Amino acid sequence: MNYVQVRYRRRNVQSAPIDVKLEKDVEIGKFAKKTASLLIPTLSRKENSSGQFYFSTENGKWISSIDELVFYSKEFIFVSPVVHIDGPKQLPFVGNLYDIFPDPTLKLPGLYRTYGPVIKLSLMGEEVIQTNDPSVAEIFLKETQYMTKRIFGIVKNIKAIGGDGLFTTETHEMEWTLARKLLVPAFSQSAMDSYTNDMALVGQKAVDIFNAISMPPSYDVDIPECMTNIVFEMIGSVAFGYSFGLLDSVKTNSHPCIQALAFCLQESGYRTFRPSFANKLNISNNRRFDRELKVIHSTIENFISSRKASKDFHLDILGYMLKAQSEHESFSDELIRDEIISFLIAGHEPTSITLSWLLYELHSNPQVEARLLQELVDVLGDNEENPTAAQISKLKYLDQCIKETLRLHPPTPVLMKSCIKDCVVPGGYKVKEGSMVGVSIYSMHVNDKIYENPYGFNPDRWHPKSEMSRPRYSFLPFGAGARECIGKEFSMQIIKVISSMILRKFRFISRANYVKADPLGFILRPTELKMRILSRIMLPDPTVDQIRDLKKYLAEKLHLETPPEPKKVIRTVDILFGSNTGTSENLATVMASKLRFTGFNVRLMPMDDWDGMKYILTNAFKENRVVLIATSTYCGQPPDNAVKFTEFLKTASDSKANSFDGLHYSVFGCGKKKWKTYQSFPKFVDLMMSNLGGRRFFARGKGNDDYHLETDFKHWFYQILVHLTEKFGMNTAPPPCLLGKPGALLSGVEISLSPASIQTLKHAKLNFNLSTDARMNIPTVIENRELQEVDVSNRSTRYITLKFQESVSFKPGDHLEVIPENTDELVQKIAKRIGLSLDATFDVCSISQTAKIGTKSLAAAIKGPCTVGNALKYFADLTGPPPRTLLWILNDNLKMKSSSPQLQELFGTLTHPGNKQEYQEFISKYRTVVDVFDSFPEIESLTIPELLCGLQVMKARRYSISSSPRVSTHSLTLTVGVINDVCDTKRYPGLCSNYLAVLNKGATINAAIRPCPDSAFRPPTDPRVPIMMICTGTGISPFRGFLQDRKVSGFKSERAGGVSQTILYYGCRNASDFIYKDDLGSFLNDGTLDELHVAYSRPMEPQRKLYVQDLMLENLKKIWMFLNQSDSKIYICGSGSMGHDVVKALILIYAQLSGVKQEYAKEVVDKLQKSQRIILDVWG
Repeated sequence: MNYVQVRYRRRNVQSAPIDVKLEKDVEIGKFAKKTASLLIPTLSRKENSSGQFYFSTENGKWISSIDELVFYSKEFIFVSPVVHIDGPKQLPFVGNLYDIFPDPTLKLPGLYRTYGPVIKLSLMGEEVIQTNDPSVAEIFLKETQYMTKRIFGIVKNIKAIGGDGLFTTETHEMEWTLARKLLVPAFSQSAMDSYTNDMALVGQKAVDIFNAISMPPSYDVDIPECMTNIVFEMIGSVAFGYSFGLLDSVKTNSHPCIQALAFCLQESGYRTFRPSFANKLNISNNRRFDRELKVIHSTIENFISSRKASKDFHLDILGYMLKAQSEHESFSDELIRDEIISFLIAGHEPTSITLSWLLYELHSNPQVEARLLQELVDVLGDNEENPTAAQISKLKYLDQCIKETLRLHPPTPVLMKSCIKDCVVPGGYKVKEGSMVGVSIYSMHVNDKIYENPYGFNPDRWHPKSEMSRPRYSFLPFGAGARECIGKEFSMQIIKVISSMILRKFRFISRANYVKADPLGFILRPTELKMRILSRIMLPDPTVDQIRDLKKYLAEKLHLETPPEPKKVIRTVDILFGSNTGTSENLATVMASKLRFTGFNVRLMPMDDWDGMKYILTNAFKENRVVLIATSTYCGQPPDNAVKFTEFLKTASDSKANSFDGLHYSVFGCGKKKWKTYQSFPKFVDLMMSNLGGRRFFARGKGNDDYHLETDFKHWFYQILVHLTEKFGMNTAPPPCLLGKPGALLSGVEISLSPASIQTLKHAKLNFNLSTDARMNIPTVIENRELQEVDVSNRSTRYITLKFQESVSFKPGDHLEVIPENTDELVQKIAKRIGLSLDATFDVCSISQTAKIGTKSLAAAIKGPCTVGNALKYFADLTGPPPRTLLWILNDNLKMKSSSPQLQELFGTLTHPGNKQEYQEFISKYRTVVDVFDSFPEIESLTIPELLCGLQVMKARRYSISSSPRVSTHSLTLTVGVINDVCDTKRYPGLCSNYLAVLNKGATINAAIRPCPDSAFRPPTDPRVPIMMICTGTGISPFRGFLQDRKVSGFKSERAGGVSQTILYYGCRNASDFIYKDDLGSFLNDGTLDELHVAYSRPMEPQRKLYVQDLMLENLKKIWMFLNQSDSKIYICGSGSMGHDVVKALILIYAQLSGVKQEYAKEVVDKLQKSQRIILDVWG
């Protein structure tokens, strides 16, 4: 790389780019100034080349060396003038003292609004650069070659107490490095879970204290002092196995060690404002400081020695330290003592004041407290039992309340670091070596550019989606980077355990309208926070989301000693559906017919047509109502007939908190589980209706369309029937099984078995299951050839060209949906096996609302007269798993013939909705309908009604179109991998791929164009947008269309004189399996394709085995740079497992080269997927 393209940028104005020749040995600052002098004349004559300049990427990342400039050269590079750091005018001697005192916490946000996100302050001759901007905070807080932790100010004075503990040592010191490394296991999640029981035991002592306090006459209690005692006792008992006795009774005196620690901390604060020599004078405060320090040391040294002598090495935090000492001699008793003091100092204050502020905020926001109490009751119940670790982990809203408390009341107002090397931070501010820098935590947390309504208490801003949308360094209650508080999870667990226990038992009432924090304290401790503690008389009723054991639930209902509550009789049920393909609509239709049969009045409609929306928004919705919803999702978005309903939910959420009060509802979501957005819209509907006051009377059902959707639906709907009839309907229970008695599956289905006329017979023989689109424009095969070297690879991939009668509209990335046909050989075999004539005709005249057949049965799918032969050839799914309905039919068939009791028992067991495991084991052995007929000769024959009600209609298959409409609008091509599975020596050919593979020129097929599931899976129309395509096998199909599209559009790479960047990663087994090799070579040669990377997973020659994700990891630097380009797009096509592995590789690449944890890298990649910069089209 000899040149780099650079633009000049100053504030929001930028110049056109120029190419600048790189100079390897020049200092980066001088090179930036020279580059700026070349660019400034192109922008304005008023600009001049005086001052300093720096290079940065488009997102503001400072480039500190020529090597980094080369590294980022494929991004937009900017050269900008270094920005002066502004601040209020300084006065002699005192500097900016009067600008921030008497309350620095409250005054600093105003200074940032006036002077910008980075300001310079001077306090009594000490200059400090401070920020409230997350991007600058990230630079300040990370331990790098530019920034580090220095011990100064009050922390320097506290070092006399904490010695070489984590809190009072610098990052480069051996003691800090050793302790940080050895203590990580003590603060892991598994350790937190193990501490929870001990925390709850201390919490019970606190409950006992509050019980005594709440007895009349009540009085105001100093909450911070009370919480300090609880937390000190918690840290001592849980972390070190030592009780300070602070919760033995209401009037217990403070422990001498705690009193000594309080004095020493207070004295350390005073020493900050005295000359250093005064701390060595022989005066009373200094002498007392020394005495109290000895008390602290002797107390802790005594319980360390007692613990060692007792040989009690259970793994609390002291236990972990003693274990570490046995493995590392340098971890001495003195260092253990200092770490314990550090935990007491740095642990008790943030935890106790957060608990205090939490109680205050809940009292000030009763609606938040009510919602939190509901969660506590739902998760913990209203009993006296202590919470478990598993229960604490489920308290999501409590976690949000604590985070919001920490945002508004961060324990530490500012985090200080030292600059050890000149650097430029985002925004162009230069920070010089030796500068003190700080992050104003409170000012960051109330920055209105980050948080909407920043001074309001709103726990919902900590919903995971909202939290992920904010910058990582915008919330820093426990610090960040290497110096982040190691005990933050321990602190959070204490807060959760204590608050969950006391809030269920007591009310905390404050008489103060407003409570301030101590403006000059090292910790933002509330002043004058006194509250009255009263027993909580009533708790909300638990929300019943799900009855886990239906049989047990019904048994309990039948054996109640007290009369049940009067039933709310609701006669009308609204059934809503959101559906694009008809699946959810079919399920809703089934619900409607069953409920009508049970005695309910049913209204069936699309979600967008529900009249309840206008009633609710006009406050006219007063009556109780039941609503059942069946819906799917499309790439996370609502179906077409649910868009208005979605907007309604959002509007209702903004306007009224309890819009759905009186509404009882349940949701069933269907889709394909392999898609990342599976259940996303049903989950959204379910959550929004609950948040708006709706009563979810049964948990959301989940139906996987790739795996027995109708079974999932029937299992869910059976329980819905039980709940509806129990709670709102008649006093009769639904039948014990949805399928009913023997022969019930056929009842309600009227089938005519003889043609009424010759004309009817003619129509029967022409019933081919054509889709509506195919009837209008039938495609014809004009080419069908092999792409592979079959003799070598033993695999087949067909290249098929289809021509349409009329012009067709499609886009690169779209699919062709094909309805296949069973072979004549298989059709004749099945007809003969079940004793039916292929020419026998039938007509499904009607299906009643009480019929129990599924929506995918042949009886429901075949419209008009048809022959048995056509039903088996064009409609019946003979090569798919045997459906339960067929097994029920076969069971009935055997019962009527009094044949094979053992087989009857087997089929009877398999038809029960609850026996999923047994059914799964059965279909893993008998993979197809054909296998069942082949394996059980006891089944001698079937009638036509049994055949139509037992078998299901075959599914259409989708194939990515492998050509571009810019090449032809009358034809398209498919790339079809021919499937031939073998199991126990038996061959299982793929139905559709083998059907297509043998089609001759001139054959017509039943097919229609369908848009790709993700509408973003299209090549960009802007040639400047870089794209990377990653695929395996026939996953190359859409990308061949992409490349054709770009070639016809004239999109060329830079080396071919264009502005495009197009990269392809392709994985296949070996060279014989490499399809479209010549086409890709042509795209490379003409500049349509910049780079082609091929991975062989089963190479024929002695070379390394590589999957496509392995090849990506070998080029991780290029891919990382590609990920960091703001407008780049990555497309992934292949099997579901391949897509998962590729995304996993992208996460690993980002984590390694960005220096972040994989959890954070996953969040970044997830955001890229949501913003449609990483787009998948996967299957299987």
